[in-house]
Amino acid sequence: MEALCVFHLSSQSPRPAGSVTPFVEGFAQPKGLVLQDKGLLVLDHGTKELHAVTLATNKQQILASQLPVGEPDGLSRCPMDFLGGIATSIDGTIYIAADAEGSVLTLHQV
Repeated sequence: MEALCVFHLSSQSPRPAGSVTPFVEGFAQPKGLVLQDKGLLVLDHGTKELHAVTLATNKQQILASQLPVGEPDGLSRCPMDFLGGIATSIDGTIYIAADAEGSVLTLHQV
């Protein structure tokens, strides 16, 4: 499992400058990150899930699962290692590069 970490740049931080602190853990292969409102969206290729993380509490929620992300069948690893991604629009629409099938998924909050 992998963690998303904070790198402390300032000596004014409660941690020493240059130190790293994990703030949310438990991802198999996080490949896409987007800040949205008061949270972070994390696209995990390992579990094929989209997670929302509330920054104030580090609480995780799965927003979508069984997403067609990651290496397509028959391809063991992309030579450039950049398959997939996530973006949001100003109206909150979430776009996911569904690299396993060559499409772009659009998610809307209901």
